Amino acid sequence: MEISKKYSVKLTDEFEKFTGERFIVFGAGNGGIKCYKYLQEKGINDQVDCFVDSDPGKQGKTLFEKEIHSINFLKDNPSHIVIVSTGLLRSVYECISKAGCMNKIFAYVAAIPPYADDDFAGDAPMIESFYDANDEYSKVMVRSFVWLRDKSNVRIQPVENVISLNMEASYWYEGKTDLEMYDKLTVFDVGAFDGDTLRQFGTKYGGRIKKYHAFEPSELYLKKLQSTVEVLKMEETVEIHSVGLGDENTILKFSGHCIWENGDFNVNVRRLDDMGLTVIGKACMKMDIEGYEMKALAGAGQFIERHEPELAICVYHKANDIFRIPEFIKSINPKYRCTLRGGPHMICYATTGRP
Repeated sequence: MEISKKYSVKLTDEFEKFTGERFIVFGAGNGGIKCYKYLQEKGINDQVDCFVDSDPGKQGKTLFEKEIHSINFLKDNPSHIVIVSTGLLRSVYECISKAGCMNKIFAYVAAIPPYADDDFAGDAPMIESFYDANDEYSKVMVRSFVWLRDKSNVRIQPVENVISLNMEASYWYEGKTDLEMYDKLTVFDVGAFDGDTLRQFGTKYGGRIKKYHAFEPSELYLKKLQSTVEVLKMEETVEIHSVGLGDENTILKFSGHCIWENGDFNVNVRRLDDMGLTVIGKACMKMDIEGYEMKALAGAGQFIERHEPELAICVYHKANDIFRIPEFIKSINPKYRCTLRGGPHMICYATTGRP
């Protein structure tokens, strides 16, 4: 099966129409557990004959009293439907294809975004109005997930429909979202974690990066982030800010990956507008901060107005962010053109400088 890099036409309820088919779940980790429990909720877990996993350490063991096999098991059972439970969907699909397996392949969409929940009352035309009218990809993404909500979250989809919904895509990774048109970049990595985005940027843009501002308030990840900087030999380029960004300068509770009123420890939160940070060349800003994106943007309005940065803002943490974030960005500067990419890990890209 040839998989297009573009998003397919729509999500479907094809899987819901199966009666009596036998299943094999690919992936015996957390995704496999969630997938099996989803099938259990649907009352069809007894149709799962086994699990398949590429990890030799899991093969031969059991999960939910089902044996875990190697990928070779698929070759001997071509009539079984394979449900891929891992987020590394494209890699697994390619692995199955190279092994010569002829099974029909579906994908378990584990990360259902909040705007696919019943609590979200938005409709497709309203959401689409905040995005580039000429970008078909954005339209299909919006319509698919509104459809998904209306269908009570049909989480298992044909692999060709969701191959682009996996979590492997980098920020500003290709096509309209690529940053290679700029010779000099200053990156604002808001939610720098352990340096995962820094590794992507360092590899892809290298010497174009003149300054890299990494924001990470959690002491749990600061050492890992610093280690990533040293491994990449970017000490002269990267400035680590051990603060969160928000709409006021204050101290808030933090737990795990996010600001939370019942958090375990305190973190400093700053308005980006008050920090006076250096920009060399074109500014670009990525935000992935577990639902605090709107507040961080509110504290960065003057910066956005002044520098017109390329923006990549996660909109999947809160139900209404999918339209409130582009609405807010456009209120700062109506020239911004917004598009959607990234599947369940959905990102609003906003630009004033691209065709």
